[in-house]
Amino acid sequence: MRTIRGVLVLIPLALLAGSTTGCWGTNCGPFANPTLAPGETYQGVDPRAALAALLPQTMTLFWVRTSETTTVTVTTTATGAPTEVHHDCGGDPQEFEVAATLAVQTGDGRLDDTFTGTLSVDPSGVLRTPANAVGTAPASILVGTGVVADTFLDPAQNSVALSLQVVASGAGAAYGPGSVYLYGRDNINLATVTPAP
Repeated sequence: MRTIRGVLVLIPLALLAGSTTGCWGTNCGPFANPTLAPGETYQGVDPRAALAALLPQTMTLFWVRTSETTTVTVTTTATGAPTEVHHDCGGDPQEFEVAATLAVQTGDGRLDDTFTGTLSVDPSGVLRTPANAVGTAPASILVGTGVVADTFLDPAQNSVALSLQVVASGAGAAYGPGSVYLYGRDNINLATVTPAP
């Protein structure tokens, strides 16, 4: 499997200001945001464990420009990078940013890559939902696939993004609807992703 190191970005919730101090979690002087090595906990919470809720998931992917349908399997794992703790000025955690990888493989072989970034975990150690996960990769990963003309796939001009909702599912979380799209100089919707029924 080729590994393309992109960026998985969750749109974080703004940290609330302390009610009496008026300061923000990232600007609290001696309460700067600490990091946790794999295996470390914060106030008894191991935020990396939350990623276990996102089991490998196979969904339906529809290539918009070619009208072809295939499957896409997404496997999420924590990386060895530190977890960042965001907390209020009293030291209470507001959220954790856990470094993660998303391995993405389509049934037709057009995508077989890994995106990296972070997932947001709440203070109780549960993945935040709803949230939006966005991973990016160089446009060149789709050269020769036929899902869009190769003239659009210059990585100096465009990138490919995978965007998936993170939604509550039973006692855990799962990926919801999403899309694959080209952005940069050109903005082109390439595919839609829907969870299997």
